[in-house]
Amino acid sequence: MSFINSLPTEQEIQTIYDDIDDIIVECSHLKPIVKYTPIQNQMSIVSIKSYKEAKIETMEPLKGDTSDVLKELENDKGYHLIFKKDNVYSLFFDLDHVHNDDITCAQDILHETIEELAFYLDCPQTFIKYTESIKTDTEYSFHLSVPFFKANYSTIKYISELLQKNPLLNDYIDTGIYTNNRLFRLPNQTNEDKIDNVEEY
Repeated sequence: MSFINSLPTEQEIQTIYDDIDDIIVECSHLKPIVKYTPIQNQMSIVSIKSYKEAKIETMEPLKGDTSDVLKELENDKGYHLIFKKDNVYSLFFDLDHVHNDDITCAQDILHETIEELAFYLDCPQTFIKYTESIKTDTEYSFHLSVPFFKANYSTIKYISELLQKNPLLNDYIDTGIYTNNRLFRLPNQTNEDKIDNVEEY
């Protein structure tokens, strides 16, 4: 079962930024420049049932309007995004092996990450979306994205390294995901290597 939060409306965004069409936001806490842009209406995804057998170069992507692709994600066909290091993407981050026990609360770690990101990007926390994967009763993972901000791999990695400096997040922020042809599993999708489901918020 998945629950999808609504994205900020254009009116909400315009209360923060004067021009919605093409804005360069120079974050006060970041040296890299992050580009703010409205969400694109096109998506391209690929179906991967096994990482071991995946041949990215020969895959035929499924392309379409965002609404059509989201509808297709109701079917579990192992859909993924493919990230290439030379391109520009919406910001994305990975919280992995987050403990959920008497000492550490996974939701507290998630909320700390969202608060830090909102601080660094100088944006509302509602701009930050996430998916939750429950691996076991005591271990979670989260994929976070900021759809309205785009940057290259080196800038996104730089931000993840800033997050990593927080002692509460240091053990969980995965900075090794920013490699060429990186696969990013989408909500409600499984494959032979990853059978746990993913819920979106």
